[in-house]
Amino acid sequence: MKETKALVIAAMEDVELNYIKKQLENLKKIEDKICTFYEGIIKGENIVLCESNVGLINTAMSLTHAIEKYKPKVIINEGIAGGCEETIHKKEIIIGTQAINITSIDTTKKNKGEGIDIEGYTLATFKKNDDNNEVIEQKANEKLIELAKKIAGEDKKIHFGKIGSGDIWNRQIDMLLKLNRKYKMLCEDMEAISVYTIANKYEIPAISIKVVSDNIVLGEEYERNISDISQIFTIKMIESLIK
Repeated sequence: MKETKALVIAAMEDVELNYIKKQLENLKKIEDKICTFYEGIIKGENIVLCESNVGLINTAMSLTHAIEKYKPKVIINEGIAGGCEETIHKKEIIIGTQAINITSIDTTKKNKGEGIDIEGYTLATFKKNDDNNEVIEQKANEKLIELAKKIAGEDKKIHFGKIGSGDIWNRQIDMLLKLNRKYKMLCEDMEAISVYTIANKYEIPAISIKVVSDNIVLGEEYERNISDISQIFTIKMIESLIK
């Protein structure tokens, strides 16, 4: 395949890439030992979809492989995420301006028999010879953020802010509220921090577009098949990039 205009990466094809697949001309499926690719064309430009499977490791492995294979000009991470902001509802979109790893944790010391102290959990980005253990954000590409804002316009159901990523399905409301209030996290997923970290290392513009599939803080339960919402926005991004 020649120059790839955009690579769209998501965890689950049947949930998060099914709509975009239908928009591709000359669709070709490629089963790879690491992940699954779908090659196609939108408005004359080569587009690749990557089904990474769930989790930070699968995402990191799949995206690195995809970059080496296709050398995309732009990377879009798309899919569903769990909300934790009390003003954002299910079926609304969150554009990740930054991402943090919410399963990279430094804890307070507890001796045997002293129990578990969830309040002693602090997010940290561990680095060689560094004991500061502050949390480091990975940022989306500024030009892609501006493009997303232009597409969003005055739509009140599209929000811009921080995504927390980790290999965790969090059902503890107090933990979600802590992450929201302390770290300003709007939602949690299992891909964005991997995508932003790797894309930034390769110096490839990247952005994450997530639709809120549930927000248990508001009592809104998980709904699996709603990602047409984020996929439609992703198509608009791609078409705007082609213009």
